[in-house]
Amino acid sequence: MTSSLTLGVDPGSPGAAVFLRSASPRPRLALALRWSANRRGYLLRGYRPGGEGLEEAQLRGVDSALGDAILTGYRSLCPLGAAAPRLRLACEDVFAHPKNARTAIVLARMTGCLMTRIEIASGEQTAYTLASSWRAQLLRLRANTPREQAKRASLQYLPPLIEGLEEALQALGRYDHVTDAAGVALWRVRQ
Repeated sequence: MTSSLTLGVDPGSPGAAVFLRSASPRPRLALALRWSANRRGYLLRGYRPGGEGLEEAQLRGVDSALGDAILTGYRSLCPLGAAAPRLRLACEDVFAHPKNARTAIVLARMTGCLMTRIEIASGEQTAYTLASSWRAQLLRLRANTPREQAKRASLQYLPPLIEGLEEALQALGRYDHVTDAAGVALWRVRQ
């Protein structure tokens, strides 16, 4: 039986991608990536369990470069000579608030560029979930929970649910984008 990985993505800048391996009693982190925009494009940092910090990488300033970087991370998880593990995809969906429509459009374009690269390479379809949906399921938060409170809950309550996530936060910094990406992946694992 071929193993599987689940990828969760919190798109945007800053943003993050987390790969999980399903395990009992809880999933374990296989790889975490986080990025932020700078003048030249995106600065990417990664963490692999076992203390293997990945070097920072400067990506050119196109959103599809993030999709390529995530694919490179996926390929690094595939043992040489073995069948590539099945990749299940999940991404936080764009919420279009009437007062901030421009931001939603920019984020939707970025998400499309990033996830399309991964879908084409993997042959898998992305499952999308609103932040309010996965947070309600995993963290038992109401849909109208203020954003800052939801981000704090993500940082506090998700690390105990995923083996290795706390270590990733120690290596990458306590970024809610990392825990949100992990939450999206965990949501997909539980589907």
